[in-house]
Amino acid sequence: MKKKDLDYTKLVMYNGELVKVVDIGKREITIERENGKRQYIDAGSLHPPIVYVTVPLRLEIEMDEDAWHISCPQLKGFHTAGKTFKECLKVATDAGEGFLRSVIKHYNEET
Repeated sequence: MKKKDLDYTKLVMYNGELVKVVDIGKREITIERENGKRQYIDAGSLHPPIVYVTVPLRLEIEMDEDAWHISCPQLKGFHTAGKTFKECLKVATDAGEGFLRSVIKHYNEET
């Protein structure tokens, strides 16, 4: 079994939404929303400024006769699969982002 650390340092909260930072320039920041649309934000107009949060996760990676499998012990019930390692890792990354979005959404609904 292989283990790999997955790091979500490019996910940030912006206007109450979890978004992915795609690029940081001198004057603007490019973000990507959950629906895939990109937006350019003037870096000087952010109030409060973007705060980065790092969430290191331990992935357990296995391969059987048919597919690669990735699970994450820190995220209860988290398991993905793919025909290739690259496909499986992509699915795991997308699923991890979705998991974090769900946690933040439900936390915001409860408060």
